[in-house]
Amino acid sequence: TQRKTFDAFGRYWVFLATGSDIGYATSRNGWTWSGISTIGAGVATTSFDVDHFGSIVVLSWLVYTPYGSSSSLTKWYFWLGILNENGRIAWQGLPYSFAEVRLGFRWNPMPVSVAIGTDGSYWVGTTAPGSCSPSPCTPPAWIHIFRWDGLNPNGFVEVGVWATEMAYDTREALTIIALSGGEVRVVSSHQSSSSIRWRDYTGTGWVPVAGPSTLDILLPVYFAKEFLFSAVRDSGDAVHIVYKTAFGRLGYATLTSP
Repeated sequence: TQRKTFDAFGRYWVFLATGSDIGYATSRNGWTWSGISTIGAGVATTSFDVDHFGSIVVLSWLVYTPYGSSSSLTKWYFWLGILNENGRIAWQGLPYSFAEVRLGFRWNPMPVSVAIGTDGSYWVGTTAPGSCSPSPCTPPAWIHIFRWDGLNPNGFVEVGVWATEMAYDTREALTIIALSGGEVRVVSSHQSSSSIRWRDYTGTGWVPVAGPSTLDILLPVYFAKEFLFSAVRDSGDAVHIVYKTAFGRLGYATLTSP
């Protein structure tokens, strides 16, 4: 579900985990690659996402906390950069920690998604458990979507929260797809489900109002969904997904406005 490649300025750009940082390399032909440039995030994580629009690139990640508890908080980061024709990125300021979320199932953060809206807005999303009381109790699991218009000095504002398909289990992978007019479509699938879910932000609210639309596409159950589907949109705002089915084959589906 996470984007780590794109092409811009006559180059292919690939982002990767180096073991101690997040890095990137570029190529003009797909065969000969530059050396790896690290971004200086100071964190070893594979759970990051990248998007770009024109000369702007954005990156988001959660700090992995290997020995925390399910109630521990982990910081959520966003960073914006400017692509250069020479294959370098001019990162703007320092990584911006805009929120803290609780760790998910087995105390590990779920993958994040980041997107640049067609109106120039910035979007990030992930799943995380909520809080509950009195203890001991099982906290609910939520999908969290944040938006920043690029102007508000307070940064990201949470614009969407809804329950995962399995209401007390955070393992629902999601991806945010930018649509025309500044709208977005959030596409997700829970590890314990064979279905895909999607919901649109229209600028004034979420549709369907009652919750995401659902389509059973026979995804494998009890497999991490962040590795099993990829989504892109066309000029008509239909979202096309390619995925691995429960039978080990490639599948294809089109998701339109709910």
